[in-house]
Amino acid sequence: MQFVTLATFRSLLTFNIIVSCAMGRTFTSSEYNNSKELHSRYELYWNFDAATQNLSIAVRVQTTGWIGFGISPNGGMPNSDVVIGWVSGGNTTFHDRKVPNTQALPKIDDEQNWFLIEGTEDNGWTTLKFWRLLDTGDSSEDIVIGEGNTRVIYAWNDADPSDNGSPNYHMSNRGSMGVTFVETSQVVDDLDKAETISLVQRDIEIPSDTTTYWCTGFKLPKEIREKEKHMIKYEAVIHPEAEAYVHHMLLYDCSGVNQTLLEEEYEKNTKGGPCYTSPKNAFTDCTGEAVIAAWAVGGSGFTFPSNVSYSFGGPDVSPFWMVQVHYDNPNSVNGTKDRSGFNITYLDEGRMLDAGLLAVGHRVTSEMIVPPRVGNFTVTGTCDPSCTTSSEFCNGVTVFGNVLHTHLAGVALKLTLIQAEGGRRIVLDQNLNWDFNLQEIHQIQPQKIKK
Repeated sequence: MQFVTLATFRSLLTFNIIVSCAMGRTFTSSEYNNSKELHSRYELYWNFDAATQNLSIAVRVQTTGWIGFGISPNGGMPNSDVVIGWVSGGNTTFHDRKVPNTQALPKIDDEQNWFLIEGTEDNGWTTLKFWRLLDTGDSSEDIVIGEGNTRVIYAWNDADPSDNGSPNYHMSNRGSMGVTFVETSQVVDDLDKAETISLVQRDIEIPSDTTTYWCTGFKLPKEIREKEKHMIKYEAVIHPEAEAYVHHMLLYDCSGVNQTLLEEEYEKNTKGGPCYTSPKNAFTDCTGEAVIAAWAVGGSGFTFPSNVSYSFGGPDVSPFWMVQVHYDNPNSVNGTKDRSGFNITYLDEGRMLDAGLLAVGHRVTSEMIVPPRVGNFTVTGTCDPSCTTSSEFCNGVTVFGNVLHTHLAGVALKLTLIQAEGGRRIVLDQNLNWDFNLQEIHQIQPQKIKK
C-alpha cells in the first residue's frame, strides 16, 4: 500500500434582519465559564449546556463597527457558517449567514439558527451575545459543532455597514483559530498520575537574519534516562514576545547520532545555535532522526486517544532530544528574546496501544519549482510499499491523527491511502481551502493499515 500526499499551489433576496435594543450596560466576563483571546482586540467567551446542547457565545471586540464570527470547515472563509452584527443608534442588527464557496460576502440564511441575546457598545468596545444548538438541523446552511477542536474565524471593521446593510471589507482585521467548545467524551482516568517536562529555548536572541533554523539540545532528566516513560500529550509553548517570528517547531529524538559529540556540544552550549552554519552545531544531525512532536502556525498541541501513549526514554536510547525552531524575521528585527518549545506530559506506565510518527510527503528541494504563470500546480509525494511493509509495522498499524503542512504558495492538500489489494483509495485527510495561519494536528477517522 502507499500513502500519497498532494499539495496544490494557487445575494439572497430574503433578508431576515434581527434588531434589538442595545442596552448600555458594561460587559461582565464572569457570566461565562470559558474564554479565549483570538486577537488583542477580539475576545471570545462561551458556556455549553450538555443537557440542552445549547452553546452560548459572547464576542467582545475593540470596535464601534461591525463584528463577524463563525465556524469554518478548515479555517478558511469559503463554506463557513457565520454571524455578522453591529450596534448603531441604540439598536443591534444581527444576521445568521452562509459563506459561498468563494471569498465572497456571506449571504443571509433563509433559516436563522443563531439567536441574538443582546448587543452593547461601551467605551469603544462592542459586545454581541448570542446562542445556537450544536446541531441546528439545517445541514444546507449551518455547520454542526462537535467534540474537540472547532475551527473558528473572526473579523471586524471599525465602521458600521452602509445604508444597504452590506458590511465593508474587513481588510487585515481577520483571523482563524482552533477552539474546543465541547470537550471530548473519551474517559481519561490516568491524568492524575501524569507528569510534565518543559523543553523550551533558554532566552535565546533571535538572529536578525530573515530566516534562521535554530537547534537546541536537551538532556532528559535522570529518571527518564533510567526508566522508559509514555507520552500522552504534548503542547506547544510560544513565547509571547517571539510569536510573530516562530514559523514552526520540531522535536527530534537523537538516538542515531554520535552521542559523544552531542555530550560535548551540550556541555559547552546549552542555548544551542543556528543549525546550518559553520562551525556545525552537533545537534543538527538529529534532524535525520525520528520526529517526536511538531507544531506550526495556528496549532497548539496534541492529546493522544485515551488508550494510546508514545514510549520514550529508558537506558537503551539516547538521553538527548533536540528542538528545532524555524524563525521568520523578514524585517531583520534585532533583540527579540525567545523561550518557545514544548511541554511533554507523560505516564510511568504505558497504555494499551503504543504510538509512533510517520512523515510522508515531498521533500523541499531546489528542484521543487512551480512554473511561472500556471493556474494550478500539483506536487505529489509517495511513500511506497517498502515503507509500510517494514518491521516497524509489525502486524499493521492504525492511523488516528494527522497534520497537513505547506507554505504560503500552497492552496490545497490531500493525504490518500492506496490499498495494496485492489488499489482502493481512501482519503485520510484533506484541506481544499488551505490557511497557513491554522495548522492544527487533529484526530481523524481511525484507519487500519495492514502490513
